[in-house]
Amino acid sequence: MQKQMFTAAVLVAAVSASSASAATVFSEDWDDGAAAGRWTTVVYQEEPNVPFDGSVDHAFDYSTIGAPSAPGSIGGTTLGVAMETNTTDNCPGDPNCTDSDEGEAVGIVPNAFVLPAGDYTFTADVYMFWNGGGGSTEYAGIGAHADTASGAPLRFGLNQPAGIHWQVDSDGDSSTDILQYTNPGGELGLGGYEDIPDGSIPGVVTGPSKVGPFNQWVELKIISSGDTITFSMNDFVIDSFDNSGGIFSGGSIMLNASDPFNSVNLDDLFGFSNLQVFDNVVVT
Repeated sequence: MQKQMFTAAVLVAAVSASSASAATVFSEDWDDGAAAGRWTTVVYQEEPNVPFDGSVDHAFDYSTIGAPSAPGSIGGTTLGVAMETNTTDNCPGDPNCTDSDEGEAVGIVPNAFVLPAGDYTFTADVYMFWNGGGGSTEYAGIGAHADTASGAPLRFGLNQPAGIHWQVDSDGDSSTDILQYTNPGGELGLGGYEDIPDGSIPGVVTGPSKVGPFNQWVELKIISSGDTITFSMNDFVIDSFDNSGGIFSGGSIMLNASDPFNSVNLDDLFGFSNLQVFDNVVVT
């Protein structure tokens, strides 16, 4: 039930065409500023005795970090949901905290939404903001067949929540920039941006330069078609999973952000920490 990474462009066209006439069953654009009541936040902490030192802002004006209106937005709106993690990375005065090197992950799951049986397509506009300072290697991801009981995915074998999830980092500054999580299953590193020939992902520098997709909008997409679940960035298929027998079904969708590393995600440019911003979520 394993997959093939960095699939040929012909598969991209095939899976895109399969969703061309689908009906929308869920959407969220955050434009009314009231989305916090429509989503549930889940957290996973490497160090359980440390309070979560991140945030989720469901009415974030991303123009304040210099981001333009997302590609899927109508009328130039700039509200979305922003997630940050690991902003202090310490636990002073806590005798149960073994050290200050705690990673953490946060995710949001829509209330009262269940993925439909059969084929579906799940897309999200994602802006991985790097503030120009340290602690820049942060992950953003999307997942399917998720729940609110098992937390958000966190690298280094720390947490594989229910369902299937993919994460990508912002700056390409890791030996593993792309990750897959399955439960049942486990964590699978899918290599770095340098493993993808430059020009493969529209608008994203890969190959030897491995710049990564920070400070620009990309579209992350999961398509379930027949027995195959694929993950793509800007319609370039990065990974596919053989879901024969319906290993994954039901559940909901998840947007997530994580910082599994020891470095603190500090406030810097514009007074903002490194952020993962999501907008225009659609399930068809």
